Amino acid sequence: MKLYFVEHDFLFLKKNNPIRDETGAVRFDLVREPVAFGYKLHLCDNYGKELALIRQKVSLLSNKFIVTIDGTEMILTPIANRKEGFYYELSVLGWRTFGNLYECDFAIMSDGQAIANVRKLPHKDGSCCEVTYQDSTKETAILAAAIAIECAMEVLNNDAD
Repeated sequence: MKLYFVEHDFLFLKKNNPIRDETGAVRFDLVREPVAFGYKLHLCDNYGKELALIRQKVSLLSNKFIVTIDGTEMILTPIANRKEGFYYELSVLGWRTFGNLYECDFAIMSDGQAIANVRKLPHKDGSCCEVTYQDSTKETAILAAAIAIECAMEVLNNDAD
């Protein structure tokens, strides 16, 4: 299964951003909270019900994001070490990234196995992220993690400028 979302500057994207499947059908809606300090995005179903909240933990010392699903908070934390380089870990689920985060070509791993792949594709509005996964029971968590990682990378890239 594949999901696609257009990458805008998530902080300034239009209020609603549809997330589509491979047939073009809208599966989710990414809703930006307009007056939030930092990133605050609501991942909603087609009926407007919030499935996940993705928010930035605003701090001068870290680039962390918090993903909340069904009342459970998971922290997306950047990790850097000499052996494995730079990657993200998502607490509670024990997920981590593997691959080239800067080029948006990475896998989300669980217990050493890829559960999803994320890559950037060309799009008429700039670029689009394609999220490919096999387990539909983890669809919301995988999508929320991919969006949080893309937001974190945007913050990282903007800080480098």
